[in-house]
Amino acid sequence: SLSLYFQGLADNSAEGLYITIQDSAGKAATVAYSSAAATTATDWQPWTIPLSEFISAGVKMNAVKSIVIGVGDKSAPAKGGAGTLFIDDLGYGRPAR
Repeated sequence: SLSLYFQGLADNSAEGLYITIQDSAGKAATVAYSSAAATTATDWQPWTIPLSEFISAGVKMNAVKSIVIGVGDKSAPAKGGAGTLFIDDLGYGRPAR
């Protein structure tokens, strides 16, 4: 799985989050966080994404070229958002034993 924690501020613009992974062949997949107002969460929020979300879209997870964490709607980007977003503990793979 891919996991991370994020935290915003109450006075942020209310926006969603997404993660896009692209492999070395140029195949990419995007997964959006479930809340459209993720950036206003004032407590640390865990987000775990099964790698199958990317694999089922054809992304080769053993050949990752880039990971993008984005704010807003990737398919309809808009200028003018404001605020602060913290990202922490980005992890990839299996849990440590």
